Parts: sequence; C-alpha cells; structure tokens
Amino acid sequence: TEEQIKDFMFPISKLAEQIPKIELVVFFDEVNTSSCLGLFKEMFMDGTLHGTNLPKNIFFTAAINPSINPNDGSQKQTKDGFQVHRLDYIVHELPQSLNSLKVSYGILDPNTLKDYV
Repeated sequence: TEEQIKDFMFPISKLAEQIPKIELVVFFDEVNTSSCLGLFKEMFMDGTLHGTNLPKNIFFTAAINPSINPNDGSQKQTKDGFQVHRLDYIVHELPQSLNSLKVSYGILDPNTLKDYV
C-alpha cells in the first residue's frame, strides 16, 4: 500500500540526509503488480513522495513482471516472447513515463539458472 511504501521510505530518506555523499540504492520488486504505480512514478521520475522532495542521493531500481497479452490466445506467452510460469498475480501496465526506464535483460539460460536456484 502507499502507507507501507511511505513507512519503508522514511528511514531510508533520513539515512540519505545523514550521509549525503553516499548514494543509496533502493530496489523494489514486482513493481507492476502493485496498486501504487502512481506513487512509484512520483518517486522514480519526480523525486518526491506525496509531494515531499526525496534526497537526491537515493537511486531507485526495480523489477517488473512481463505483461500478458490477453489477445494472443496463449496464456503462457508474454508480449516479449518469454514463458510465464505464474498466472496468479495481476500485472498492471506501467505509466507511460516509466516505460522509458525499462531495460529488458531477457531470461537466464538453464545452466546459469541452476547457479542461482
């Protein structure tokens, strides 16, 4: 929820203010399954949280899930051609301004995946 994000960001913002010469990296996972995409857009693009400026030494990064194209007839294909293993979550379309930040790293090959699982 927006309140959880605000509570999460509060100590990070305070720490960033205390150590302004160090860049803090904040990672959010599965951003596009959240109902708070507008708030993520505000933080990532505008550098504010509910209109309050965030310290400039906070760098945001995030992971998103592939969106499923419901018109392709296959519930296991994504629009990028990757296989979807889970269909039990809702993936929301990103705000247009966040699309410019997307970078597709593809998927890991099976041998590399074994190193991480």
